[in-house]
Amino acid sequence: MDDGVTMAIIPMKQTAVILKNDQASSDGWGGKNTTGSFSIKCRFVERSQLYKTTAGLKDIRDSKGKEVVFKGTFTFNKSVDLNLHDKIEFTNEVGVSHVYTPITIDVIRNLSGKVIATLVEVS
Repeated sequence: MDDGVTMAIIPMKQTAVILKNDQASSDGWGGKNTTGSFSIKCRFVERSQLYKTTAGLKDIRDSKGKEVVFKGTFTFNKSVDLNLHDKIEFTNEVGVSHVYTPITIDVIRNLSGKVIATLVEVS
């Protein structure tokens, strides 16, 4: 029986806060104003990694072209109102809170073209 509720492909038992960033307004000091926030269920996989990029391997760069160290991946169910200028706040299981910056946003679609997940790599 279809009750209109769909389950995520993987369990989303963690919660992140998306901090929306308004690109049109500035705080006068070179920073951007946060225009709102919302909580969303997710799965977050943290990693610490030291690596060196070599010819032929894909390196990860931010929107300004600087090389960044990749820290983790957020998985969200379906589509999320998020862009590269927003921030993601996450509090881990031991109560330590971090604010991450998206460096890639990948929308995953099924065979019919429907969005089933959004993957966000953060630094």
